[in-house]
Amino acid sequence: MFFDINNINHAYLVVSKNTEYAYSQVKEFIEQILESKDLQNNVDYRLIESEDGKSIKINQIRDMQSDVAIKPIKGDRKIYVIIDADKMNEQAQNCILKTLEEPPLYTSIFLITAFPEKLIDTVNSRVKR
Repeated sequence: MFFDINNINHAYLVVSKNTEYAYSQVKEFIEQILESKDLQNNVDYRLIESEDGKSIKINQIRDMQSDVAIKPIKGDRKIYVIIDADKMNEQAQNCILKTLEEPPLYTSIFLITAFPEKLIDTVNSRVKR
């Protein structure tokens, strides 16, 4: 997986049958962007994944959107990673569209999935694959 630290996009779709490996690659890139190896304690980083193992719900996306509105605290960027993005229910996918269409300049969102076909077309069209 190749990312360009000099040209950071607002949204990426990372497709891999091995989402754990994909996340490890994305994580390395994010560590470079945020200049931090301690992402777990970085206020400008947020990991979103299914809370019940089945789906990512609209309230999780709404929480993310509330956080997106707040400027970065430690650095110049805020980063959000959604693991198994295909688990976003249709409501959650429709909800995230506004953020994908008009993100603040300081925001990057990474959608990681093994099943991009489960994402609605409008989500797929607003991210760099």
